[in-house]
Amino acid sequence: MKLFFRICASVIIFLLAELSNAQVNGNQSLGVNYASNANLTSTDIKSDFYSRLDSKWYLEINTYPIFFGFSWLNYSKEKSNNLLSFTLSAEKVDSHLVAGQFSWIPRLFHRNYINSNAATSDNSFTHTGAGLDVEKTWTTNSWLNITVDAGYEVRSFASFANRADHEIHLMMDTDTHLETNLNLTTSAALGFVISSLSEYSKNYFDLAAGLGGVYTPKLSWNSELRISSVSYPNRKISQVTEITNRRGKTSYQGADSNEKTFLTSARIGLAYLLDEAWVVKSGIAIASQNSNNEINSYKNNEIFLSVVFKGP
Repeated sequence: MKLFFRICASVIIFLLAELSNAQVNGNQSLGVNYASNANLTSTDIKSDFYSRLDSKWYLEINTYPIFFGFSWLNYSKEKSNNLLSFTLSAEKVDSHLVAGQFSWIPRLFHRNYINSNAATSDNSFTHTGAGLDVEKTWTTNSWLNITVDAGYEVRSFASFANRADHEIHLMMDTDTHLETNLNLTTSAALGFVISSLSEYSKNYFDLAAGLGGVYTPKLSWNSELRISSVSYPNRKISQVTEITNRRGKTSYQGADSNEKTFLTSARIGLAYLLDEAWVVKSGIAIASQNSNNEINSYKNNEIFLSVVFKGP
């Protein structure tokens, strides 16, 4: 963690020195959300309100885009979910490769659970990491964009003495203009996580599709349906099946299987443009996760409302 802050401090000092020659833009968002199952659990379900602050800054130094993101989640009752996170990334376009123009995207990030580790998922522990993605976009005619991204990420967890996660992932996004005011987006992701603590190694697959459009010059809408499957090759779940024959005798058969989760979620939202700089967003989201490990099965509904400021 100390190393991360030293690196960030050095980068920030460098950026401040260059700001006089850079153009800075940013988006600020402040919202209030309601979650019906704040801890994402199947037992002892607790609803809660939480506020969310997101700050995103963009600047360009010597033609190189630099991005800085800050996020803060503050729960009213379930304080273990309070989260402070930072992300610092850049983008370099390389036109000298054989297959054409690619973007190289390095990043640093830190996720800090302020009070304690939420532990609602494998990544819900305080951690610091770095990553590198290579991205390429193809434009077909004027109505379809296809983006492919391959990357690597390493994460170090402060609460585990010997835990380091290494992730390799491949993602593809499409953006299709169906009509003048209607867009279809799709995404697919495949990833593998190899952890020094083998119980946190996993394989995952994610699919999503969304529709969005402009209803009036000031009012727009968006929606998304997502499914995600995760398998843990080093976690075994023991299951016992009761078998009764036609004579009424009962026997039990046991079997071990890898722990798996399957998540489905849906979201719909509205955005209203107050003026060129201010936007109000609202919406609802539902999620349901099934697992052969009862601890990881849950249902959760959320309502969100936020105000976004787009300014320099």
